[in-house]
Amino acid sequence: MSSGSNPKSGDNNDNDDEKLHWESGWSCYATFVEENGHNNVDKTEKPALYQWVQEQKENYKLLVQGEPCGDLDQGKVGQLKAKGFQFEVTTMENDDDDDDNRKPAATKRQRNE
Repeated sequence: MSSGSNPKSGDNNDNDDEKLHWESGWSCYATFVEENGHNNVDKTEKPALYQWVQEQKENYKLLVQGEPCGDLDQGKVGQLKAKGFQFEVTTMENDDDDDDNRKPAATKRQRNE
């Protein structure tokens, strides 16, 4: 680097890193969905992609609250939703202590309707 370099050039590198991180993660996610027919990324099988998915969920929470949220914006939210990305974590309901009876909350609500 020359002695006259712009001290803010590191900021541009950070933005480039975030953009590359987004694009790489998006590419892996889109490929995963197309190859597997679902968007349930397993933590043990695809740990890096799983982490990226979790980051997008956290960034989305920040975006909704109007906080700085990394590289996520409404356009990227639209891309993710088009591939079936679920920003909200599905909670589990438990009728008894038996783990076999645990179902996603939405499923139980649908059965009761």
